[in-house]
Amino acid sequence: MKSSTVAGNPLSARGFVLIARRGPLKLRFQQGAGSPRLMFAVPKSVGTAVVRNRCRRRVREMLRELAREGAIRLEAGEYRLSVFAPLDGWSPQDLKSALTALANELADGLAAELRRGR
Repeated sequence: MKSSTVAGNPLSARGFVLIARRGPLKLRFQQGAGSPRLMFAVPKSVGTAVVRNRCRRRVREMLRELAREGAIRLEAGEYRLSVFAPLDGWSPQDLKSALTALANELADGLAAELRRGR
């Protein structure tokens, strides 16, 4: 878990940044007001447009499923989920456990930051 304040960034007035990583997945959270916003970043190095869109669809659907089950809860702020490798070899269970671990690591970091009074 990496935690930092973003210096020199116009968004830094909004609060702190937390970053969690599991394999080819990286989840970045920036504290903010309002409802949670989720963005996906899948660079061209992952593959063709078909492969990138498939990754994005798989991750989006798994996040929906985890939210329906109550396994994850997104706090107000901005989330950017980056995928750095194709997920074709990943089973749905592997993806589910990686996303759950990312969300839990971020939630633990968020709780720690709030205890510090940021």
